[in-house]
Amino acid sequence: MVRVVAPLMSLSASGTLKETLTYVCGLYLRRAKRAERFEYTQRRKKQETKFSQGCEVWQSLKEDKEKWRKFAEFVKKSGFCDVSLSYYMTGFQTFMSYYLAKGPGGWKNYPLPPIIIK
Repeated sequence: MVRVVAPLMSLSASGTLKETLTYVCGLYLRRAKRAERFEYTQRRKKQETKFSQGCEVWQSLKEDKEKWRKFAEFVKKSGFCDVSLSYYMTGFQTFMSYYLAKGPGGWKNYPLPPIIIK
């Protein structure tokens, strides 16, 4: 059992307990076990591959990137989005959110921003 000998309320308090819990300037951080940190699953590999493919599509857009930036601004102002976006995002982040959620060709007007019907 760990015995705490001093309060952890000062701004300079920090330390690690049994390589599982780290306290740094007012924050508790849980350190993952070594097996958890380096586990490379098929699901993770699939997601990384999809992300890489999305980046390649983004790089091929060239002048159409501005359309995604404008779409991201529209989403920020209107709140419209059929992909879960919880904060303001750049054009790249908005594109990648769509790409990762729906896949290539997963929306009308792919790879340009979705068509918005009013």
